[in-house]
Amino acid sequence: MTRSKDITAFRITIIFLFPDFKANKVITIPIVLPDKLLGDEAPVAFMVQPPRLTNSYIVCFKAQACANGKILLSSRNVNKAMCLISSGTKD
Repeated sequence: MTRSKDITAFRITIIFLFPDFKANKVITIPIVLPDKLLGDEAPVAFMVQPPRLTNSYIVCFKAQACANGKILLSSRNVNKAMCLISSGTKD
C-alpha cells in the first residue's frame, strides 16, 4: 500500500476509559494531541488525573490522517486507526 499524497500529518487522540462495573458506568477522558507532521519523531507528554475511586482503566490510541490541518474523512487508503494500548486494575 502506498501513502496517499494528500496526507500531511496525523491527529493523535489518547482515550482513557475508567469503567465502574458496580454502577455500570464509564468515565471517558480523551486527550487530543497537536497534529504530528509525517517526519516529526519528537516524543509527546501529557498527564491524566484518574477520577477518584476508580479501580480499573483502559487506554486506547486513535490516529486520524490530516491534510493541511483538516481530518480526511475519506481517502483511498486507511485514514483512521485505533488500538488498545494498556489496561489494568488498581491493587
